[in-house]
Amino acid sequence: MTNAALGGAATTFKVLLKEYRVRAGLTQEELAEGSGVSVRAISDMERGIAKSPQRRTIEALAAPLSLSDDELTGLQKAARQGRAPARTRAAGCPRPRNSTNASG
Repeated sequence: MTNAALGGAATTFKVLLKEYRVRAGLTQEELAEGSGVSVRAISDMERGIAKSPQRRTIEALAAPLSLSDDELTGLQKAARQGRAPARTRAAGCPRPRNSTNASG
C-alpha cells in the first residue's frame, strides 16, 4: 500500500489518483486510453476540480492503475468524502409554496 493510502481519511481523492497513476507509470493520456475516461476528466480529478467522481468512473480507472481491492476501496471512500453534504432546511424555515406566481 502507498504512503497516501496509509494516510487514511485525510488523504484526498486527487492525491490518491495522481499517486496511483505515477506509480503505474502512466501519463494522463495513457490512463484515459486504458480506462475510457477522458483526459480532461482525469486532469480535473487530479487538480481537485472534480472532487467526487461517480463510482463507475472510479471502477474504470482501477484496472489500468492495477489497484488492489483495498486501494480501490480507499479511492472510493476519498471520492465520497469529497462530496458536499446534503443541504437541509433551517428549523422553522417554511417550505416553498407550490405557486408559479411569485408575486404573492
